[in-house]
Amino acid sequence: MPEDPISMTEQDEHCEGVSTIAWFLTGAAIGVTAALLFAPRSGRVTRRYLSNKTQEGKDAVAHTGSDIVDAGRDVFERGRKLVERRRRLVRARPQTGARLNSPEVGPSRGVCLRARA
Repeated sequence: MPEDPISMTEQDEHCEGVSTIAWFLTGAAIGVTAALLFAPRSGRVTRRYLSNKTQEGKDAVAHTGSDIVDAGRDVFERGRKLVERRRRLVRARPQTGARLNSPEVGPSRGVCLRARA
């Protein structure tokens, strides 16, 4: 049974992505090797330098990760407050809530109309 041409295209794209990553990692490994071979410093100094840079990288990743978590919490909290305001609006004025969810207005525009109501 012949394969679906769409799934072949998706498979080709996946393989291309994996190939790109593999070539990138290969190039990075070659670059690191060349840098260590031609380093103007002794092995001990080079290892200390790499250790320090690795630690700086870990610290930067940890800091960035905590920033991303904080931003995610902020977005979640804003969304929760938005839902809670909408829930209060619908409880206070059920006819307004029904109008805001009508096909003419739609749920996304209803949130904006809430401020005007």
